[in-house]
Parts: sequence; structure tokens; C-alpha cells
Amino acid sequence: MKLLHLLPLLTIIIALPNPQPNILSLFESSSIPVVNDPPLSRLFNTTAHLPRDMLPLNKRAVTLDYILFTITVDGTSQNNAEAFLLTGELLLTSGISSPGTTNGANPVEAVLSVGNPYSNPLAGSIRYSTSRYLWPLLGGASETSVVDFAYVGSTDTAVGVTIDGSLAAANTISVFNIRSGLTADVYNPAEGGFAVGFGSDGSVAGEIKLVGRGLISGARGTYGAVIKGAVTQTGSVTV
Repeated sequence: MKLLHLLPLLTIIIALPNPQPNILSLFESSSIPVVNDPPLSRLFNTTAHLPRDMLPLNKRAVTLDYILFTITVDGTSQNNAEAFLLTGELLLTSGISSPGTTNGANPVEAVLSVGNPYSNPLAGSIRYSTSRYLWPLLGGASETSVVDFAYVGSTDTAVGVTIDGSLAAANTISVFNIRSGLTADVYNPAEGGFAVGFGSDGSVAGEIKLVGRGLISGARGTYGAVIKGAVTQTGSVTV
């Protein structure tokens, strides 16, 4: 496990009001509405998994605590191919064990969902998951393996995600757009990552910097944005 080195975590944290003493305590905060699985399914696909008796023992459904944030990704001054300002969701869950993956245990998992890069290409649209197990939340196929695609680290007030380049190409559910339009290419994140810091008032702020490879053209594409938002709800979800 290593902390994200390319983003200024400290400045993110300093900018927040009264940083939370412990990020993981957000899972138990009495100030955040607790709403379980059904409402979450309106934003993420929580019903796409195979029946438990059809899965190997080490791949059966698990119940995870989650924190849901509504966020904006602001790419208007980040040297992107096209400027963008979009809204979406950031979902953090408790960590998922991934035996055999060599990039370290993740204290939390992260799912980003902003638009749909495949079906409705818009500059700034992005979908990303740190774990293969969470692909169905983004409409992917039911889990066939438990693969950890990122180095995830945390401080007392922030979470950092760095893409594991050795596994990036296998994370096919994770893609972004740098341009809009039906002919726009879709890019698979190959380098970089994102970091977010949390305030005691439920605010979240951070930054994302990615370099990807176009799935059609093979060309290099970059994605940069400032992340801002707030906690929407916490609960538990079975995946």
C-alpha cells in the first residue's frame, strides 16, 4: 500500500473546515443519513450479480459499508482537450480482500461514476473502480475474479488512489472521455490517480490526474479535474 504521491493531499486537507479526525469514522457518523441498499440501486447497479450458489466460495457476495458523495468534476482550467463541468457520484466502501494481488490491501475501495463514457461520450465523463468485485455497480459483468486495480492509501483525513499500471489494461470498466460526441474515443486510465480530503461538515474536495490510452486510436489522452462535493448518505450494500 502506498499513498498517492502526485497530488497535493496536504493542501486539500488544509482547505477543508475542521478536518475529520478519522476518515473511516465517516462510516459511523450520526450526522449522515443512513439509507441502505434500495436507494443506492437508483445510482449504481446493485442487482447484477450471479446467485450466490453459482459462485466459488471466495467470490460470493459480501456486504460492505459505504459512503456516497455527490460530486462535481471541474476540468475548466486543467489543460484538457475540452473544458468540462459535470456532476456525478463518488462511492467509498470498506475494503475487499484480494488474495494474490501484489499492490497491498486497500483500506477502502472507490467507485467513480460521472456520466457514461461508452454510451454518451461527454468530455469529463468517467467511470472507475478500484476493485474487479465492484464492476457490477457500473453495469459490468458479474464478478469472475477478485482483482485489486490500484494502490489505495489513507491519512487521517484523506484517501489517495494510484493506478497500478501493471493491471490497468485489465480494468476495462474504467474509462473516460476527453472530448464529446458520438465519435469521441474512450480512454482506459493507465497512469495517475486521484485524492480526496474530508471535512467534519461532510464536505469533500480533491483532484484527479489521469493519463489514458484510447481504446480506438491507441493515442494518449489526459484528464484533469478538481473534485468538490458533499456526503449524501451512508449505508450497506451487498455485492
